[in-house]
Amino acid sequence: MSEFDLVIHCSNPQSAVAQLLAAKGISILPLEAPEDELRRPYERYVLSERLAIDRKTTIDFMSAIADKRLFVDAIDLGESFDLGVAIVEGEDLYGSVRSFHPNAIRGALSALVIQYGLSVLRTTDERESAAIIAMMATHEQQGVPEISLHPKRKALDLPDMQRRVVEMLPGTGRVVARTLLQRFGSIHRIVAASDEELIAVHGLGPKRVAEIRRVLDFEYEAIDTERDVEDAVARQPSILFLFPVVEIARQHVLPGDARHRWVIDLVYISDERKELYIVELKRSQLTDDHLGQLATYLDEAARSELLGAFLSEGYKLRGILASPAGAALEAEDARIEVQVLPEEPIIAALKAIREEALETG
Repeated sequence: MSEFDLVIHCSNPQSAVAQLLAAKGISILPLEAPEDELRRPYERYVLSERLAIDRKTTIDFMSAIADKRLFVDAIDLGESFDLGVAIVEGEDLYGSVRSFHPNAIRGALSALVIQYGLSVLRTTDERESAAIIAMMATHEQQGVPEISLHPKRKALDLPDMQRRVVEMLPGTGRVVARTLLQRFGSIHRIVAASDEELIAVHGLGPKRVAEIRRVLDFEYEAIDTERDVEDAVARQPSILFLFPVVEIARQHVLPGDARHRWVIDLVYISDERKELYIVELKRSQLTDDHLGQLATYLDEAARSELLGAFLSEGYKLRGILASPAGAALEAEDARIEVQVLPEEPIIAALKAIREEALETG
């Protein structure tokens, strides 16, 4: 798990699935809701202010069809969250209740998707349900890793895997990769070889070797994720601020209700200015939705005991929305400042973090 804990609000924290999620290191918090809602024969897992999952076993699903409750539940889920997901758990969906015609079940599943706009997932048991909920929580709260568009075939064996690694070097195809491996015997020795030794290999020349050396030796300089931006700003607040500030929280969770959960990237204070700053960082281009998200954090800040204490002392609340990608965006909310961050200091901060980690081992 990430060092930043995942948090899921659940209507039944003592259920088997909730306990399996807790065993993965996920914080399971009780879902605040009216008592009649919590007694419904399904479990609700709220992953963010926009995403929630309702889990039903196959027996629960059939029962909900029979008493017409299924679509009432679907309306509630769809109206409460932008992304509603229904998990139907159990191996034998069509045989769990013999009195149901298969077409009635298929019709209910189809209606959930087409008429009520839910995503429907099938799982075989509690462990699979917990695994998919954990994956969705990771993607929702920490981001979805970028997916390579390059097709990958499964390596046949270790030599095949080694050849494929070398083939990725500039100017080397399968033939040159095999020649390099036969000449030097390992990828490590190829990387450690001198320019003269590489140039001597048939199929390579000074120009190609220079490109290989550039790939192998140059320092990695890139901003890949939102987490990278956050790490850089946390290390070097001057990327954002032209005056001294003190960080008081990171990944700060604002108390929410049954339908919402808010996590603030960074919180700073300036005692000199008597200001409290809620910082929301993005890697992608900024949008009006991001502005709305930050405005919500500002509106709900007083819910936090930590932030509320500063507000009660007269600190003025400000919001900063920033990204190195930028956007032609203006905040109508006077509390919010939009910044386009320069990439150079972010990359410099990331390199400094890397060097410290390498030094400390």
